[in-house]
Amino acid sequence: MPSIKESALRLVLKARDTLSRPVKQSAASLESLRSTAKSLKSQLTELEKQQRLLSSFQKQTSAVRETGRAFREAEARVERLAREYQQAEKPTKTLQRRLESARKAVVSANQSYHQQRQKLAELRKSLSQMGLSNRQLAQQQERVAQEVRETSAAFQKANTRVKEASKSFRCSGLKNISRDAERASGSLGRLSRRFAGLVAAGAGLYTIKRGIESILTTGDKFERLRVQLEAIMGSRAEGERALAWIKDFTRNTPFQLEEVSEAFVRLKAFGLDPMDGSMQAIVDQASKLGGGMERLNGITLAVGQAWAKQKLQGEEILQLVERGVPVWELLEKATGKNVQELQKLSSAGKLGRDTIALLIAEIGKSAEGAAAKNMSLLSGYVSNLKDSW
Repeated sequence: MPSIKESALRLVLKARDTLSRPVKQSAASLESLRSTAKSLKSQLTELEKQQRLLSSFQKQTSAVRETGRAFREAEARVERLAREYQQAEKPTKTLQRRLESARKAVVSANQSYHQQRQKLAELRKSLSQMGLSNRQLAQQQERVAQEVRETSAAFQKANTRVKEASKSFRCSGLKNISRDAERASGSLGRLSRRFAGLVAAGAGLYTIKRGIESILTTGDKFERLRVQLEAIMGSRAEGERALAWIKDFTRNTPFQLEEVSEAFVRLKAFGLDPMDGSMQAIVDQASKLGGGMERLNGITLAVGQAWAKQKLQGEEILQLVERGVPVWELLEKATGKNVQELQKLSSAGKLGRDTIALLIAEIGKSAEGAAAKNMSLLSGYVSNLKDSW
């Protein structure tokens, strides 16, 4: 016959799993989709800005050419009329009026020409600030247009998924389950306190309380992650493959399952494949430098943003340097170029995904095995012990 301890624990676990698991699974999936859609929307807005700026610069270049041509034609007309005026023995009033009118036209054309050149200079500055060049406009416009199409399609797909998931969440009655769970939480809490009172004399109230909390908190961990991975990987089979990979990967790192999962999902949302070695490189680097989850998140975010933008520039480089990643030194080794060359290429927006991939690979080489070495420490064993619960 089961003991009071076993019966009470079963009841607490069953009630909690029944009420909270569907809500947490659906909410985690919905939140992941919303985060992905938000990131894609931000990328799309930035690309559309670049597209408009390139188009404006092209139009303004044409406007400068036109006003320059008009100015030169007006100058030539004045010179021609001035010669006629000087060569005439007795210039007519009509010729004089034509010359005066031509001179006024030159002044007006000159002003218009300088105004258009000023606008062009301002647009050229804006291009530089966005990492674009005023040369090879056609190629840049085609590249940005392609990026806009791809990002727009990805955003529409993610947004549709969000709407479908949100509708499904509303229609499934999970909100009612959530409300019922909140109402029931008081009863479950009282049951837990009663249970703790019954066994406190034998094992100690604090120890039993912490044990129950650990079991309850970990009960839904893999289920929540499974739902989230299914959403970002696009199918149940791919989600299961990713979950198996994360479980295996976590065993050889000082980070906990939730921390590794968060980094995995973030990299995937930015368009990287965490399973191709990029995740290992980033985790090794974070383990090498110390700083825990905060440093891991910072490196993941910077690399992911650069990959999503398809270029490595000042903002992301600064984020990585602030977190102890010697970006310029690693890029020198990976590309064979010196720092000055690399900085010029970065300012011009020419350090693309191929260079980012080289940087990630070099990060992995420089910190290879750091995560596994940290597992020999006590904190590493404790981390895996928490996941096993």
